Amino acid sequence: MSANGVFDTAVGTSARARCSRRARRPLAVAYQDAPERALPDALKESNPLGIPRRVDGVYEVPAS
Repeated sequence: MSANGVFDTAVGTSARARCSRRARRPLAVAYQDAPERALPDALKESNPLGIPRRVDGVYEVPAS
């Protein structure tokens, strides 16, 4: 809003553009209940990449 109480259209348009971009993007990718073959290697139960990670609250370091 400018000093005279009139809304500045450039600011409003810019804010609307950002808002519409934010509304169109996916919020998150959920892998819950996804089959093992559909998961990326980093998330598979077998942990083929050997990444140290926390599973069900327990820190796991794969055997080398």
